[in-house]
Amino acid sequence: RKNPAAAAAFAARTFADVPASAKNVLLSTADGKPAVGVQVFPYSIGPSARVVGLLREKGGTEARVGDDGVITYVQVGQASGPLEVVLSTSAGEPFFPYDVRAGKLLAEKPVKSIRAGVNEADATLIAMLPYRVASVSIRGPRSVKPGADWRASLALAVSPRRRSDFTHVVRIAVVKQAGADWEEIPHYAANVLVNNFRGTCVVPFALGDAGRYRITARDVISGVEALQEVEVK
Repeated sequence: RKNPAAAAAFAARTFADVPASAKNVLLSTADGKPAVGVQVFPYSIGPSARVVGLLREKGGTEARVGDDGVITYVQVGQASGPLEVVLSTSAGEPFFPYDVRAGKLLAEKPVKSIRAGVNEADATLIAMLPYRVASVSIRGPRSVKPGADWRASLALAVSPRRRSDFTHVVRIAVVKQAGADWEEIPHYAANVLVNNFRGTCVVPFALGDAGRYRITARDVISGVEALQEVEVK
């Protein structure tokens, strides 16, 4: 959050190593005019899916000396402030839009364009998928002995059903019951690559880890998640 431009670029690189051509993504204002003053970070995450980072460019400042010798700073160049833009693809194919940072589906049905708010204080990250992520499942044993690995299978269900042509990233988070509260165990967090909607996660519990846990599997690009409780005893 301290560097929105870096946040947009880093988050997009999480999904792919190869940047897509900016020609694959069209950007305009809500009234159909070319959008200016917006930094665009387009990335391909497969033949039919994209992630696009957006950031409003900041206006510059210029020092001006008045007749009285007083220096004032005025804004020049691109005006700051929020801007609504419209995202679409050059081929015009429909897609399911996701706000990746909010973990939110933006349209229940496929669309050919989507409106998104852009500002200079924080990055906007929009995913354009060929399907909707309907659910995530995590299935493993309900209990495990201290010092043993807990293994679980991961699965994503999508609509319409199809074979995936890119890799999903599922974030694993582990929390432990501490009285009435739950405490996150950060060293057990992990990112799992899920190919063709299937994957496996492993939590290597230590000998002193007896207790009750909740393990969450969250699809990074859609925000859809599942939870399983595990007892180490």
